[in-house]
Amino acid sequence: MTPDRCAVVTEPDGDVREFMIKSWSELLGASGLTEHSDFFARGGDSLLMTRLVRRIGERFGVTVSLSAMSQRNLGDQVRLVHSLRPRSDSARASRAA
Repeated sequence: MTPDRCAVVTEPDGDVREFMIKSWSELLGASGLTEHSDFFARGGDSLLMTRLVRRIGERFGVTVSLSAMSQRNLGDQVRLVHSLRPRSDSARASRAA
């Protein structure tokens, strides 16, 4: 098993984190994002936030409100999306380990 795969298995929200970092980078044209990065301080606006929410819904099959997302930094958004995912996904990841 590669080190990258181990990180995803041992960290349940790893795939959410990777997806969010990639999405933020693409939408904002930003790099060097950290858990404490603020979407709006990095150049985001409500239209880009709407696009992010849509991507999250398409990728993870969850509904996230704009108000919940707009008041959170990257780390908070990752935890929010992870908490909204169906438990069966988490259970599958645990069994795969």
